[in-house]
Amino acid sequence: MDRLVHTVKKPLAILLLISVILITGCSKEIDEKQLVERGGLKYEINQKKPFTGTVISTYDNGQNKLKGSYKDGKQNGLWTEWYANGHLQLEGIFEEGKGEVTYWNEGGIKDSSGTWENGKRSGLWKISWYDNDQVEAEKIFKNGNLTKITSYYRNGQKWEEMNMEGIYFEGKVTYWYENGQIATEAFHKDRRIVRETNYNKDGTIKEVKNNDAIDGLAISKSLIQEKKYSDAITLLRQLMDKYPESEQAAEGQYMLGDTYMTFNKNFEQALNEYHLVVQNYPETRFAIKAQFMIGYVLANFVGDYKQARMEYERFLELYSTEADSDLVQSVKFELENLGRYLNEIPQLKRP
Repeated sequence: MDRLVHTVKKPLAILLLISVILITGCSKEIDEKQLVERGGLKYEINQKKPFTGTVISTYDNGQNKLKGSYKDGKQNGLWTEWYANGHLQLEGIFEEGKGEVTYWNEGGIKDSSGTWENGKRSGLWKISWYDNDQVEAEKIFKNGNLTKITSYYRNGQKWEEMNMEGIYFEGKVTYWYENGQIATEAFHKDRRIVRETNYNKDGTIKEVKNNDAIDGLAISKSLIQEKKYSDAITLLRQLMDKYPESEQAAEGQYMLGDTYMTFNKNFEQALNEYHLVVQNYPETRFAIKAQFMIGYVLANFVGDYKQARMEYERFLELYSTEADSDLVQSVKFELENLGRYLNEIPQLKRP
């Protein structure tokens, strides 16, 4: 019986030895510098068949720099890279060019992890961690291009989220307070901020900025300087229709009143525009100016002193503590002298 077992084991041992020899003989190991890339595949220099085998690389001091393997020109199997100080830099398992990899910094701390596919970052990558294992940031790649970044506070709450086009913001960008309330929402287009809304921690709107509205307002002012009043009025109305919540809309509404009053001499329409400023944008500085102008136009151009008095008194009631002191004094001066000719006003009489 013992003799039979011994006879069977011997040929098995020989077969195993032959297999190891064959595997070892087929596994080619070369320096990575001897490979070139053609069509997304790795080849040995002057070879037509994609490379299969192991590649290595070392630093000048002999320290291992890289060791990995290819199959038919694509990364396959275990892939490891080291820093010159011997610390691990990268480790990943690949199959046909696609693999999950992890990076460490030179101090040995995990830095990032994600998917490599055909030599490019792909899909979700986690970037850096807090000491409580909460990830600090996540990035999404498509064909090696960064398309989205999300960053987190230490408590796991989102801090920022932005869409990317190359190295530039594109589309919506959002920032949060640590309590989860949105701090800022901005929209980017063609490498510039088109619109930005800032919020207080309680969720109320703090400020709205709109660069298209800013541009539109600047163009409107230029048109007025060029005496193209009809064009300016058209553009200002477009601005208010498109961006009604912006401060530029409040200023645009006020500019309409000024344009109708000063240049078109259409006092009725001017009053309508000023009233809309007070009605639609009561918290802005333009509402203060518009309320003054309502009284001023009624008193000095329309001649409705009774209504002018009511509007001036309303100004003092609403804005006496907020308005510029000179403007408050002007209102009081107007109230004292309503209906008088200039030569009847003591302060304006010549000696």
